[in-house]
Amino acid sequence: MKHLKIIYLLVIAMLFIQCSSDGDDGPKGYFPKKITIVNTLNILTNNREVNITYSNTNLISKIEFNYLSGTVSASNFDTIYFEYTSDNNISEIKSLNLNGIETITTFTHDSFGVITEINIFVEDESTIEISSGYNSQSNTYSLNGIFANFPLEFNFDNNDVIQSVSGPAIDNRIFNYSAEETQVFKNLRQQPELIMWAEILTFGGLNLDLYYLTPYKLDEIKSQSLDHRTFNNFETDANNNLIKFKSTVLFGAGEREYTVLYEQRFL
Repeated sequence: MKHLKIIYLLVIAMLFIQCSSDGDDGPKGYFPKKITIVNTLNILTNNREVNITYSNTNLISKIEFNYLSGTVSASNFDTIYFEYTSDNNISEIKSLNLNGIETITTFTHDSFGVITEINIFVEDESTIEISSGYNSQSNTYSLNGIFANFPLEFNFDNNDVIQSVSGPAIDNRIFNYSAEETQVFKNLRQQPELIMWAEILTFGGLNLDLYYLTPYKLDEIKSQSLDHRTFNNFETDANNNLIKFKSTVLFGAGEREYTVLYEQRFL
């Protein structure tokens, strides 16, 4: 009986070890969970933390904002929530401002995942319709609506990484990357819906906070006004994750310092 008991305990131990090792199987990757932005030359601009939560499929499910100092407006974002289609395209973005105002934006896609319609519903029950045209050869979206920054044109590469934003009412921008270097959002599925939504509602401010969600090292944003924004002073950790960098513009007080904190997730 003593020998049987020992064998039984060994079998239980082996099963426990097997179950534990099963939970560790599979490749892992790094995802940014907190981006801290400090505006070093403009004390009136708020410094903030951008906290990112992911779903089980490694899609952004929530972005929360924590304002550390400087001028904070009641219209600033508090929380942004994301819903997705079965094909992992963004179907809805719900944003809450610090003043409690809720805005819901919905995206309709065709069977190929192309965005065909965008609707913005504001809490006062007004609905804003945005028309969407698409050129499949250049992967370019043309949007139009009632906002002052319309019409807008967004060009993405074959991996849906933003290449340019243009329009007669905005400062046109072209993005220059070190494509051979993968960086902050290297493991995130690219979401053109979020890039375009942030340009429409924040004139690109949120995109700049999120480093344009780029999987590559973004070196420069060239602008039509020649107020080019450059990224420099890059620091990486032992895992080659970009953890600190600066952003400066040619004119004005637009210097920022970014600090990025990561979490490791199964891919």
